[in-house]
Amino acid sequence: MRFPAEVLQRSETFKVVDLWSATPSKVYSRSELQQFRFSVKRDKAAGGGLAVYALIP
Repeated sequence: MRFPAEVLQRSETFKVVDLWSATPSKVYSRSELQQFRFSVKRDKAAGGGLAVYALIP
């Protein structure tokens, strides 16, 4: 996933919170965040069809 430079300049670390599933939050460094990947499970499956993440500096 690509993030705009003005977002990445806000902090050295970012907490990524999965708002859709029960996955624990994780803290990423700026360089790790640039490599952040996710997949969306198929629709009508538990936790599937949608992905919602909060990016907290």
